[in-house]
Parts: sequence; C-alpha cells; structure tokens
Amino acid sequence: MNPRNLSKAPWTSLPEEFAFKVLSALEKEFPEQSKVGEFIAEGKMFDTEILIRIGYLENGRLRQINFEASLDFDREKAENMIENFYICIDSLAVWMHQYFDHIAKDEDVDLPLVWRASDFKNNTVFFQFSTVNSRLEQEADRLLGVLADDLFNEELPGEDAFEHAIIDPDLSKAQDDVTH
Repeated sequence: MNPRNLSKAPWTSLPEEFAFKVLSALEKEFPEQSKVGEFIAEGKMFDTEILIRIGYLENGRLRQINFEASLDFDREKAENMIENFYICIDSLAVWMHQYFDHIAKDEDVDLPLVWRASDFKNNTVFFQFSTVNSRLEQEADRLLGVLADDLFNEELPGEDAFEHAIIDPDLSKAQDDVTH
C-alpha cells in the first residue's frame, strides 16, 4: 500500500483487533461474497495520513480487488483516530456496495486507479482501487527478507520502476537529436 502523501515518514500498522472487527462486519454485510471468497483488512497510520485497504479475494483467484481510503490525520490530535478509522471503513463499504451491485447486474464499474477526493460525512476522503494481492506481496517480502515486526516502519521504495530509474540527460538529448 502506497500512501497518498508521498512521505517517507515512519508508519504503524492497523491494529489487529480493529482489523478483526472490520472483517467480522464485512462478512455480515456481504454474506454472499463471504461464501465464495475472503475479505482482507490492512492499514497504515502515518503522522499526517490514515490509509486503509479492504481487499476481497475470490476463492481460487490470484487477482484481489482492493478498495483503498486515505484521510488526512494529525497524530498530535490522536483522540479522533478511531473516528477517522470508521470514516474510512464506512466510505469503503459504500464503494464496495456499489461495486458488488454493478457486478451482480453485469454492469461496467468505473473505479479510480489513482487517488480521487470524495466528500463523505463532512470529510474529504480519498479513494482508489487496485488489484494487488496482499498475501502474494507479503510472501514475496518475507522471502526477500523485507518484512519486520517493528512497531514503527520506514516506507519502502515504491513499486513503480520509474521511481528508481536514473535519467541520463545526455542520453535523452541524444535521442531527441536522432528523432529530429
């Protein structure tokens, strides 16, 4: 999960007991989907942002559908943290209902692949959709020795290859000269 605010600040994982409560609520809210798949709840808390992902993995599939919400947060005012979690979860539940309703009717669904702001209960919640399989990513990280059980974690490099690319201005200038 990549934060909306491209910060390299330390983060804390979503508390396990909260994730368990979310999963229980999702199973009750979406009983048909629970019969043929499983829900996954993940999250990260940064100094300035709460990031929550609710994933759904249908049995026998590798493609996991993810609904991600981001909400600005001030760690100094942590008394509203749980309320902010619920705002994110509630907004994701609305998006999931729409998604599952459209799928049931065999209709196309237009979901944002990049962060899109949306007003929800007098809050600006940012939403995006992805298809990253959380379990496969965790296993790959484990095999590569990337995962740690630290209370605070440093943000890992992004998944986009262009973030790691070294641009040589001389080569790009030479390419421009060849094409003109």
